[in-house]
Amino acid sequence: MPAAPSRRRPLSRRDVLIGLAAAAAILSLNLSYVYRDLGFVHSPEAVLEGDHHLYISMAESPMGEPEDGRARDAPFCWRLLVPWLASQLVRAGMNVTTAFYALSTSSLFVFLLALYLHTRQRGLDEGPALLSLLLAGLLPGGIRWYLYQYPMPDPWCLALLGLAFVAIEARRDAWLIPLGVLALGARESYLLVLPYYFLRRWQERSFGFALRKTLLYNGLALAVFVAIRLSIDSGNTYDPVAIAQDIARFRWRKLWVNQAYFVSIGTFGALLAIVWLLPGRLLRGLSRHPAELSVVVGAYLSLLLANNTDRLLVYALPVIVPAAASQLAEYRDASRTPLVWLGAPLLALQAYFYTQTLYFQKLGASIFQPARLGVVAATFALWASAVAWLRWRRTRGAT
Repeated sequence: MPAAPSRRRPLSRRDVLIGLAAAAAILSLNLSYVYRDLGFVHSPEAVLEGDHHLYISMAESPMGEPEDGRARDAPFCWRLLVPWLASQLVRAGMNVTTAFYALSTSSLFVFLLALYLHTRQRGLDEGPALLSLLLAGLLPGGIRWYLYQYPMPDPWCLALLGLAFVAIEARRDAWLIPLGVLALGARESYLLVLPYYFLRRWQERSFGFALRKTLLYNGLALAVFVAIRLSIDSGNTYDPVAIAQDIARFRWRKLWVNQAYFVSIGTFGALLAIVWLLPGRLLRGLSRHPAELSVVVGAYLSLLLANNTDRLLVYALPVIVPAAASQLAEYRDASRTPLVWLGAPLLALQAYFYTQTLYFQKLGASIFQPARLGVVAATFALWASAVAWLRWRRTRGAT
């Protein structure tokens, strides 16, 4: 495997301060939007979904003995850590909803910070990195969703996954030991980090070196992951193959109703248009970035194990955000266009997408999100205009 094509750079104090400020601003924007509709620590009954009630039951009951029998079913019964943390905050004096809210909001802040730091680590300019982070922060299935359905383990897992990408790029491999244990005790989506880490280290040296490093720094987390599943008997028969078949049939039946939309523009909005701004450059880069590709493929494969869509695909953001920043920087230079001129229409499109995506207004919106033809048309129009602008600028430059 060829050497990793990396522009790795160390993080500066300025990077951290800007990342902190950007994460706080984006989180506040989402908090304000949800507050307008529901308030801050709103009642779990106001959330038109079901999973969060299981985690609340797990937090309010002795570990392994939730009163809600559905919480004894897999995979929920294996996601122990966040309900346990919430229960400890309850013992310290919080009520259970405030405990989950505090865990989710703080975790989302860390996730946003990690996304920015990782993007800067990859050598991307400050402007494109900030713009890409802001667009990612306006993905409805990311930050906003977990301020709405806040009694969930995902924010914790997203934060630790983001920190893992920072650690890998900084070559702080030992950090992966506690990060992996804490993340896999919360949710299995952290497993996306493992092939990424393995392929990154293989690019740098050899297959054997990568395998040894992967087992050394991720072996304990994998052992905890397996131990939880072996020690806790679920109340149902968990058959991943049967689940994948059922969900594949569901997605196929709904392909042109909402699934084709939801797995593309309906999840990423303007970020998808940015990633495809320079399609030739993107496709040429795929073979040079197998680690990044593994994360995106893994996130899409996870759609076969759950009905949710955008909530699962946002786990690919540590790859998508640097890719978007890279495409933005290259497009800015190739078209000789100030970043502010690029950012204004992109932010307008993402804001439109954000407001058009339902959350508290529809029962089961995380599964039955309706396709928005206006969002599709606006995204395609912006992308086509950007491609035409680049061609025109190149023609002007050639003459």
